[in-house]
Amino acid sequence: MSRATKGKHEKTRRWRGLRRLLAWLALLAFSFCVAAVIAELVFRHVLLDHKVPRTEAGFEYWVSSTWPRPITVERDPDRLRILSLADSFGEAGEAGEGDNYIYRLERALGEAGIDVDAVNLSVGEYTLLDELELYRRFGARYAPDLVLHGVFIGNDTHLPNGDLMEYGDISVRIEPDRGLDRPLLPAWIGHRLVANANARALAEQDPTEEVGLMSRANFARVQRRALPRRRHHPGAVGTRARGNRHGASRSFCAGRHLRNADSSRSRAGRDATHPSHDPAPRARPRGL
Repeated sequence: MSRATKGKHEKTRRWRGLRRLLAWLALLAFSFCVAAVIAELVFRHVLLDHKVPRTEAGFEYWVSSTWPRPITVERDPDRLRILSLADSFGEAGEAGEGDNYIYRLERALGEAGIDVDAVNLSVGEYTLLDELELYRRFGARYAPDLVLHGVFIGNDTHLPNGDLMEYGDISVRIEPDRGLDRPLLPAWIGHRLVANANARALAEQDPTEEVGLMSRANFARVQRRALPRRRHHPGAVGTRARGNRHGASRSFCAGRHLRNADSSRSRAGRDATHPSHDPAPRARPRGL
């Protein structure tokens, strides 16, 4: 066999080997994509649960199980009923005799001779729209005399669309306008890694330090620094449109670089958000 023939056979063998390798790589990539799509669908439609409860079991799991004592829907006419709505700021601190601010208010009023039932509907990671949905579904039936609404200026003026979902105590949000452009499973994995890192940092922290407590001055300093960077807040028009859809009589944008959506309140809005002003400082049932 001539050298030319041998060289031709060698090239043919190499080309066939390369084609086989490319075919295996394509099959591997296709299998990975199919597995990723199946995992995403199972995660979305089987594992994830609504964090804004839709059933009584969900309400008990997320909300009423945190109360220091049961509170019935039927109210005592001789007791003042205060309902609190907030995110993790309203959920933080121990209930009952602890440092949670709604229960501290309840104790302070009791010491002043006013009997109070504090109905705390605060849940961490809720936005204003999540809190509104929770109030409409479960809060209004408690017929409160006063609704104490805590607003965190760091992120509560950002109103994302979509349902807040949860699995394994880690939350993600389904954004319907983006559909599958934003897979939820990778986002959940990222949140889980961050949570694990935070847990490790907390375990290594000096046990004599009080975790989660911040002076009013430090809180104001952090928020002043954060507000100018948050360019994703909805503008005046978007805020007003969303507020109107949910029955709000007024819409308000907080932030040094933003404008008040309600012109009649613009001066109050600038005064309230000016940097010279300090802001006031589980196995779970399925199908929640």
